[in-house]
Amino acid sequence: TCSLSMDGDSIEDRASNVLYLYNGSTTDTVSIELTDVTVDTVNDNELYAYYAAFHFYTYYGTTDILFDNVEISNVSQDHALEIYNDHSGDGYDGVATLAIQDSVFDTTGNYGLELQGDGIDATLTDTVITNTPSAGIHARYGAQVTLESSEVSSSSSSNIHLETESTLTLDPDAPSVSTLAVEYGLRCDTTAVVDNCGALDLSGNTAGEHLGCETSCDVD
Repeated sequence: TCSLSMDGDSIEDRASNVLYLYNGSTTDTVSIELTDVTVDTVNDNELYAYYAAFHFYTYYGTTDILFDNVEISNVSQDHALEIYNDHSGDGYDGVATLAIQDSVFDTTGNYGLELQGDGIDATLTDTVITNTPSAGIHARYGAQVTLESSEVSSSSSSNIHLETESTLTLDPDAPSVSTLAVEYGLRCDTTAVVDNCGALDLSGNTAGEHLGCETSCDVD
């Protein structure tokens, strides 16, 4: 069990993770708070097993995560931030709350934000995720994502990809944008749910606004 607070730090040229977390406590809360933190360059190094800038396992207990004015850029191999909570329906009961505000994830080797598990509740406010070869936001296995005044753009696939009972909620009072993707602004499988789809501007994507999200988006 631990807590970590970083304020005003600058981290450059990492060979692997900036921060790796495994919450193994069934009863305690782990707290991670990053404020005014800049991460520039996480390299591709085959000697390390994990390459994401921030790599969190939240299988047990409660994990509270805050990114406030955090800039992550040039993550060569993998994601800017990934959270594994219950990645294949295997019964872990941990809970992870993620708040990202006034932050930028720019240029990654895979996803910008990767969320796996129904114990994850993530809210992005005034945040930009851009220049990703895979989705800017990838949520699956029941992860819940809320966007407020945020932008996901310039993915080489689809900007936002929802799978396996994951939910995307848009704030109608603080609309967001998903644009400039090579494929779609939003992609859903048959189990995904989008709430207030009309509060997400899906214009300007090469293949179209959305794929598979008709049940949620075409009624708005």
